[in-house]
Amino acid sequence: MILQEEDKGFGMAIDKQPTGYTKIENKNGKCKITVYVQNLIKEKGPYVCYLIDTTKNPLYTARLGEVPVDDTGRGEIWWEYREDNVADTGLNVDKFNVSTIVVESEETSFPLVGYVGKERASFKDRFVVKREQQKNLKKRLKLKLKLKMKF
Repeated sequence: MILQEEDKGFGMAIDKQPTGYTKIENKNGKCKITVYVQNLIKEKGPYVCYLIDTTKNPLYTARLGEVPVDDTGRGEIWWEYREDNVADTGLNVDKFNVSTIVVESEETSFPLVGYVGKERASFKDRFVVKREQQKNLKKRLKLKLKLKMKF
């Protein structure tokens, strides 16, 4: 699944748009999900990878975790799950049709999105960061603010 820029303003330079991919490998009932990104601005993160089933309402989402981005704007990480229970969702990996990189902030943004197949299902207006994640987000934002005030 090729990840392509969705929301503007996350690239390292005008001529370098964010790009990346999500690779899903299934073998013996397990799946390995690899995510690679490049040309992201580290300071605009943290960047979190989600798999989404856009055919359901509300959306079925699997929050895989944070994608670490270095000073050059590149990041790579992988996760392993049972293929019938991705990220403790109880869902099979085949159910997901979107991979996205999300910035969980006051206004959620989607710097990169990749789709399975040719259909580009809309989901952004239905995407919700879960309450537990929102609490952690608020704590991180407060900590960032405190750190900025100290310097």
